[in-house]
Amino acid sequence: LLLRWYLDLKEVRFDEDKTTPSDYTLVVRNPPADAIDPDVWKDFFCDIADAHVTLCTVALNNEQLVAKLVQRRNDIKVLKRCLPKDIELKFDGEHDRDVDTAVETARNYREIEELLGSIVTPLLRCLGVTPTETVIWERIKTTTEEIKELQKCEY
Repeated sequence: LLLRWYLDLKEVRFDEDKTTPSDYTLVVRNPPADAIDPDVWKDFFCDIADAHVTLCTVALNNEQLVAKLVQRRNDIKVLKRCLPKDIELKFDGEHDRDVDTAVETARNYREIEELLGSIVTPLLRCLGVTPTETVIWERIKTTTEEIKELQKCEY
């Protein structure tokens, strides 16, 4: 009996040493649509819990938008690696012609490189493992349009 009490006490102490975010995280399901200010939520939790709240965040139901933004950023990084390093491009919609020109130049250079005997690169491109600059650029433009549509939604 004494050993059991001692082990229970040690178990609680061990658990207290292993604090994880789930030990102090609250999730509010179906909050009011206009309840998006984290400071208001923080004040609310401080009042009802009569305790200190260190941090409060509000997560919106905008996973699709965030996923598209991440996809676009990754595609831009991949495209930049395909283009000559000395080219500075802006992917803001106002400089699409500059990007078009850079992609066309890179494509022409790649075609010359492939004509000179590289077999691995064209094979990988045919298999879809390494998409061409043109494919990546088209994907960026499509994703940008999808992002614009998603930005119109209310979250």
